[in-house]
Amino acid sequence: MKHIVCFHLFNDYSGSPKVLKMVLQGILDKGYEVDLITSKGGVLDELTGHANLKRVSYGYHFSANPLITMSRYLGVQLYTFFIAFRYLFQKQTVFYINTLLPVGPALAGRMMGKKVIYHYHENAFVKGAFYKILATLMQKLAHKIICVSQYQRSFLGRKSGVCVIPNALPKEFTSRLH
Repeated sequence: MKHIVCFHLFNDYSGSPKVLKMVLQGILDKGYEVDLITSKGGVLDELTGHANLKRVSYGYHFSANPLITMSRYLGVQLYTFFIAFRYLFQKQTVFYINTLLPVGPALAGRMMGKKVIYHYHENAFVKGAFYKILATLMQKLAHKIICVSQYQRSFLGRKSGVCVIPNALPKEFTSRLH
């Protein structure tokens, strides 16, 4: 059975970790082994009660000073780059990179010959130069890119290995509509 190692930079209560929580809930319910590597203190902390889930957590938060935030970001990329090498000899391991930001483990995954899947939530081409660089790296490192809309996909130069899977609504929300 495949082993999925999921990397997510900032575990808060925004959209991308909420979507990731739903994705992981489905994967875990199907019996896959999942390692989740993310920061502490958000919606992903609610994933409990699964014997097939292992967590590696680190401290990460933003600062009012952009240089401090960038140094923390680079530190986490270095940390997760090296953490990724724990999986060097595990043949059936897939790296699932949630958002553009975890580029360190994506690079490590490619270096080890792992399948690297990106779940691309943000539109890098309206966010500035840093995100455009990350989007370029994603297109080079990913075996597969999951976009959340056709609009978002249209900004990518890469056409093969790209699919669109719109975000779903949580069951807790849709059950209240009836």
